[in-house]
Amino acid sequence: MRFTYDPEVGDLPGITVVHDTTKTRNRTIEYVSTEANPLPPMFQSLVPPRHEQNLQRRILMHLIGRSGGRVDAGADLDWQMLVMAGRNGIGHLDVFASDEAALAYYDRPTQSFTLDEIADGPLWHLVSDATSPTADAVSIEEVVETIRSHPTVGGMMPKLLVNLRRSDGTTVDALVKIGTPDFPHVLALENLAYEIHDRIGVHRPFKRYQRTEDGVEVLATERFDRSEGRPLPLESVFTALYAASAGKIQSRWSEEGLRPSLETVATALTTPMTGMSSFPGRDCRELFRRTVMGLLTGNGDNHLENHSILGERRKAGLSPLYDPAPMRGYHRHQMVSSVSFGGVAFRQGAVPADLGEAVLRFGEACGLQGRVVRQEMARCLEATADFADLAKDVAPGPVGAALAGRLEGVRYRVERASLANVPRPAVSGAIPDGLREEPVDEMEVEGVTVETADHRRVTPSWG
Repeated sequence: MRFTYDPEVGDLPGITVVHDTTKTRNRTIEYVSTEANPLPPMFQSLVPPRHEQNLQRRILMHLIGRSGGRVDAGADLDWQMLVMAGRNGIGHLDVFASDEAALAYYDRPTQSFTLDEIADGPLWHLVSDATSPTADAVSIEEVVETIRSHPTVGGMMPKLLVNLRRSDGTTVDALVKIGTPDFPHVLALENLAYEIHDRIGVHRPFKRYQRTEDGVEVLATERFDRSEGRPLPLESVFTALYAASAGKIQSRWSEEGLRPSLETVATALTTPMTGMSSFPGRDCRELFRRTVMGLLTGNGDNHLENHSILGERRKAGLSPLYDPAPMRGYHRHQMVSSVSFGGVAFRQGAVPADLGEAVLRFGEACGLQGRVVRQEMARCLEATADFADLAKDVAPGPVGAALAGRLEGVRYRVERASLANVPRPAVSGAIPDGLREEPVDEMEVEGVTVETADHRRVTPSWG
C-alpha cells in the first residue's frame, strides 16, 4: 500500500505522529501488506477486527454483499470496509472513496442516542441478536437499518462510537461498551478499575456505568479524541512503533516472548525523532505507574493498542487511560501481562517468580531512580489494598473469586520487591525494534540529531 502526502499538508497532522509533515510533502510512503497487518495499522484500526461476532464487521459484510461485492476477498475485503466506513473512528483519520462522498458524509445530520435507549431499549436487543453466533440475515438487517455504518472498536464485546444525548439535551461523543454473557460483570469490574486508578491520579475519561433490571451492563466513556466535535490526533502506541520501525514491529503482543517490550515503548517516548512525547519524563513515569496498577488489578490485556498517543507532533503525549478491564478473572485471559518487560516473558496463567524484580528493572528503564520506583510501587499497592474485596462485591460468584485469587501471587511479589534492596540491573534492548544503531559519535537525520535515553545515537529506518 502506497500513501503520498499532498504538497499542502505541512500544517496538518500526518497519518501518524511519527511523520513530520513539514518534511513529507510529495513523499510517497509504502507499507507491505502482511497477514498480521493487511493494512497499515493507522488504517487497519478503522476496519472492524476479524472476529466472527464483531457487530460492525457483520454489518459491513452484509452491506458489501447486498451491493454485490465479494465478502471472501481477504485483504481486499478490509480495503472495501475501509473505504465504506473508515471514518469517525478513533483518532483524526477519515477515509472516503472520493471528495464527493466526503462532502455528503459531513453534511449528514448526526444521529444520537440516550444511554437508556442503548441499555434498556430495542437497540441492545438488536445488537445482542446481531452478534449472536446464530444471527440470521433478518437480525443483521434490522441493526443495519438502526445504526447503519456507525464505527466500532476492536475487542471482545460490542462497542459503539456514538453521539450520546444527556438528560439536559446536550450531547457528547462517547464510546459505549455493551456487556455480553461471555464476560459476566466485566463492565462493572472495568468501572471499578477506573475508580481505583483515580486514587493515584491516573488521568482517565469521564464515564458512566449502568446496569438495567434485566442485568444488561453498559459502560460509556467520553471520547478524548474529540474536542467540541472536532477530531484530535490519536493513535495506538503500536501504530507509532510500526511507523517508526518502517513496519518491522508487526505484533501488538509479545507472544510469550521478549519482543516487543514495554522498554521499547519507554525508549520510543524518549527518542525525539519519533515525535511520540513532548513530555517524555512525565509519560515514562505514567507508563510505569499504569503498568504496576494493571498488574495489581488483573489487567493482563495491556497490549500495545491499549496505550495511545494523543495530540499532534510536538504537542503529543500519552493519552488518558482506557480499557483497564481486569480480564484475569476469566479463564481465557490469565496472562499477567500481554507485553514483556524487565526481561521477563509472560506465559498464560503463570506468575513469574521474579515478577517484582522485573518491575524494578522496568522502572529503571523508564528513567526513574530506584527510590522513585519504590515510591510508585508503594502508592500502587496502597491504592489497590482493598481491590480484591471490592472486585468480589461487584462481580459476585466465580469471576470475582477467581480474580481475587489470581492477584495474590502478583501482589506478594510486587510488595516484596518494593521493600527489597535489589542491585541496579542491566536491561538490554533499550533501542526500539527496527531502529538501526549507528557506531558513530553523532549523526544528523534530516537536520535532527536523534539521541536515546541512554545517550546512544540512532537513526530510524524510514523505508
